[in-house]
Amino acid sequence: MDVSKAESNEAKYLVDVVGHVHIKELPKPESEIINGVNEEIQRLEDQSGQGSSLFAKGGPRCEKFIGCGIDIVSIVKLYIRYETFVHQGPRDVIIKHPEQGRVHMKNVQAIGIFKVAPNSGPVTFHLSRPGQKISATIPAKTIELHEDELLIVLGSVTVVIDFVDVMKLVWDGYSALPMGKDIQNTDVLEFTKL
Repeated sequence: MDVSKAESNEAKYLVDVVGHVHIKELPKPESEIINGVNEEIQRLEDQSGQGSSLFAKGGPRCEKFIGCGIDIVSIVKLYIRYETFVHQGPRDVIIKHPEQGRVHMKNVQAIGIFKVAPNSGPVTFHLSRPGQKISATIPAKTIELHEDELLIVLGSVTVVIDFVDVMKLVWDGYSALPMGKDIQNTDVLEFTKL
């Protein structure tokens, strides 16, 4: 889907039915933004950590990177259906091993947004339908996400992030309401936890 259709009723319908929208052909961010995100990712790489991923809160350039070429606030309001919302990101993420889980701590009225970090290879996502798990009997939709694309996914969708080497991306999360007891959910991607 191109950027001009991201805020359309067609896009809203797609999110409701299939659980995601794949926006392509986004403009390239300014070099200052790209360099800033690369610096944040480099600082993250310099850290050591356990688990399948490393992640840290992204700065203002990270936020500009993920929102480049789109009106992120309008998109968030359209997909979570609230005028006000809670923002949980952005986060710089380095995935060291394949991960599986939902894309947001909240199951309803929440979205996770993914964008491949600058100068990183494509990331392959396998996505369930809303509220379903990925299994041998329920096939997943496969999307290869590139640097000039954005993937917006409902909080109730389970994804498998698959790759050959270490992957770098930026994640952002939004929900209509604060976490509450949802913070106890364990079926989410590691880097989406608070």
